Amino acid sequence: MIRLFRIDDLEIMLSIDAIKEIRPGPPTTLALLDGELLQVKNTPVDVMNKVRAERQGREEEERQLAPPKRKPQAKEPDTPAS
Repeated sequence: MIRLFRIDDLEIMLSIDAIKEIRPGPPTTLALLDGELLQVKNTPVDVMNKVRAERQGREEEERQLAPPKRKPQAKEPDTPAS
């Protein structure tokens, strides 16, 4: 979720997954996946920076939650039976 400010100064939290495209303004307009158009005071660069930071935070969180990768164990060569 990123924090944005609508044109009427209302602070909102928006899921980055809901954003389809960012249209430069003024005002900056966000086209959402559900077809809604949302006008915000934030600049397109500010919105993009917030989206990137949110994605990086998600990736870091996923790395921390993922189990550590194990190295494949070397298989000992078969020895012929005596």
